[in-house]
Amino acid sequence: MDLPRLEGFKRYWRQHPPLHLMIQSFLGIQQKDEPQDAPDLSALLNQFPQAGGAG
Repeated sequence: MDLPRLEGFKRYWRQHPPLHLMIQSFLGIQQKDEPQDAPDLSALLNQFPQAGGAG
């Protein structure tokens, strides 16, 4: 899986979260091992220019 595809999954999951995350949120359960201030992948991707064209 490449980084642009991973970013696409993240965008999709923000709008359509997996069922286990929706239930977790509904019940008020919080994960303790996930950092709250994780870096934004899109900011990282914007630092690197995309190669134009195939080849």
